[in-house]
Amino acid sequence: MPFFLQNEWDSLELAHQSAPPTSIRLNPKKPIEEFPNSEQIPWSQYGRYLAERPSFTFDPLFHAGAYYVQEASSMFLEYAVKQFIDFNHSQNVLDLCAAPGGKSTHIASLLSEDSLLISNEIIGSRATILNENICKWGYDNTWVSNADPSHFKRTTSFFNLMLVDAPCSGSGLFRKIPSYAQDFNLDLVLHCAQRQKRILADAWDALAYNGFLVYMTCSMSEAENEQILDFISNEFDVESCKISVPPHFHIFETQSEKSKAYGYRLSPHLLKGEGFFLAIFQKKINRNTSYF
Repeated sequence: MPFFLQNEWDSLELAHQSAPPTSIRLNPKKPIEEFPNSEQIPWSQYGRYLAERPSFTFDPLFHAGAYYVQEASSMFLEYAVKQFIDFNHSQNVLDLCAAPGGKSTHIASLLSEDSLLISNEIIGSRATILNENICKWGYDNTWVSNADPSHFKRTTSFFNLMLVDAPCSGSGLFRKIPSYAQDFNLDLVLHCAQRQKRILADAWDALAYNGFLVYMTCSMSEAENEQILDFISNEFDVESCKISVPPHFHIFETQSEKSKAYGYRLSPHLLKGEGFFLAIFQKKINRNTSYF
């Protein structure tokens, strides 16, 4: 457990007794006048908090892709990448673990029309759901793939931006999805950490030099967050990117123990959202290395 969470355990436990906030992200390509009393999410231009949770499945605007139901903390991606990526210029983007489509539809809303977004999902059933959500969102420069991360080695140095919302233990979502808490154990954390390393190593060659990797989880565990930052720093030639975050966001900046790489934690006892972790690295010069 991260040190700052140990010191604030009572507040964190109390936050988990409250109902999770409901949040959506509007589609700028399909503007609507719904949700007039919604509250803007500070770190996302189109993110909104809703006062209550409507019946999304009965709303034709939802099925038309006018908005996406997405957890507020994960929308911090937008604020973070805008500090390093000029979205007015063409970008090649790979969302490596994309299902069900929250990060992909979010990035698609930021990209220029001449950019390219590949949304990948290795699990076939989840790739089907991803494809449905991408189609509803309605952006022509987005393509869905169903491939193992290692297959992207053939696209050497092609992508300017790589998103890895890595499969994780889900401990940041205990309030929102209680079943995650029931299934949680240390073996799961360690298994996820190994899988996260494998995914990063398998796809690393696809990232262009001076391109950016965004690593994300919905885990609270250091083994899946700060320790993965140490792995990235040790195995690849990278520079950890420090994100400028306003104090009123209540987002906690952390650093990994060995490499001192920067990470950013969002926690339900500090803000209106669930547990989320994000870090950004820039890929530097080539180095021959053995990842394992």
